[in-house]
Amino acid sequence: MKNLKISILGAEGFTCQVPRIKEGMEMLGHVVSKESPDIIYSNDPRGYNEALFLKKKKSKCFSYIKFFRFTLAPTKHKKTNRIIGRKLSFKS
Repeated sequence: MKNLKISILGAEGFTCQVPRIKEGMEMLGHVVSKESPDIIYSNDPRGYNEALFLKKKKSKCFSYIKFFRFTLAPTKHKKTNRIIGRKLSFKS
């Protein structure tokens, strides 16, 4: 299997999933990098802007942006709606 360059974005706190996802991808032999990724993964509003920026820069890569299904705090909800409305209008 070909090693992939993967960009994993989002919350990186002690109890968050991003550090474990990065560790797992590295253990599988993939490279975690923001430079010309083959796959972009973001699971948190903190990583949405950067994920969309990378997607616009390298439009042929696969992107997975996980939007929450549960209710966000009002400020996060407004911010997420702004990002979705403004940034997801690109064509892939």
